[in-house]
Amino acid sequence: SNLRRDTYDEVALTVGQSFGEQFGWLASYTRSRAVSNAVLSATIDQPLQVMSSFGPMPWDAPNRFLGWGYFPVHGPNWALAVLVDYRTGLPFSITTDSGVVVGSVNAQRYSDMFDLNIHIERRFVFRGYRLGLRAGCNNVTGHQNYTAVNNVEGAPNFREFYGAEGRRAVMRIRLFGRAP
Repeated sequence: SNLRRDTYDEVALTVGQSFGEQFGWLASYTRSRAVSNAVLSATIDQPLQVMSSFGPMPWDAPNRFLGWGYFPVHGPNWALAVLVDYRTGLPFSITTDSGVVVGSVNAQRYSDMFDLNIHIERRFVFRGYRLGLRAGCNNVTGHQNYTAVNNVEGAPNFREFYGAEGRRAVMRIRLFGRAP
C-alpha cells in the first residue's frame, strides 16, 4: 500500500483596487505549510538514502507577499508598472558524497527571495494595432535570489549558493490587438 501523506495548509489575505478601465493594484500575503511523510521517494531511481523522509516539500515557502500595481502617469498613454515579490527561501537537504541524507530531509533553507520590478510603458497605435513599449528594471535592489546550492557535506564549496539572476534591464513590446 502507499502510506504517503501530503499536507498543505494556507491562510491568505488579498486586497486590491481597480481604477479607470485598465489601472489598479493588488497586495496579497499567504502563510502556508506544505509537508509530507515521503518527501523523497525510496525507489531504484532515487540514489539518496534516507532514514526518515518526513519534512517540508521542496516548494514549501511559509511566507509570501506579492504585490503589483499599474498606475497612470503623465497622461492617458503612459503607465508605471510595479511588481514586488517576497517569499521565504525554499528548503533543501544536506547529503554526503555517497547520497546519504544528513539530518532531517529539507531541514535547510535558501535565503529569502525578494524581487522588485519597475517599468514605464507608453501605449500607442501603429499600423492599425494598439501596442505598448515597456522599459524598466527587474530586481531593482539586486537581491541575490539563488537557484542552486552545493549541498554535499565535505565538498570544497559546501553550502555555496549559485544562480543569482541579479539586476537586469528589460524592454518589451506588448500587442493589445487591433485599434478601434
